[in-house]
Amino acid sequence: MNGKQFICNSSIMTDSTLSRSAKWLYVVLSFLYGQYGFKTGYFYRTNEQLENDSGIENRTLKKCKKELIDAGYIKVWHHNTNENTKNIRVCFYSILK
Repeated sequence: MNGKQFICNSSIMTDSTLSRSAKWLYVVLSFLYGQYGFKTGYFYRTNEQLENDSGIENRTLKKCKKELIDAGYIKVWHHNTNENTKNIRVCFYSILK
């Protein structure tokens, strides 16, 4: 991540229903949204890319995404793509609040 500024909903920090990891993931997703999704309303990452971006391991990452979806902070949908005969699952993300 670089030194650019981005917008993040501050209410996430006082939401007692979310774990610290989910809050951090939201910050990372907000940053990525500002970098890649601002014009289209969404951006995409593989789980591996998001693990590298956030520093959160895959199992915890899935739990955090579920927390954020259930709380209405993000929307996630999936797409499978064949790239060089390799099946890759990509997650699309949109920030809802």
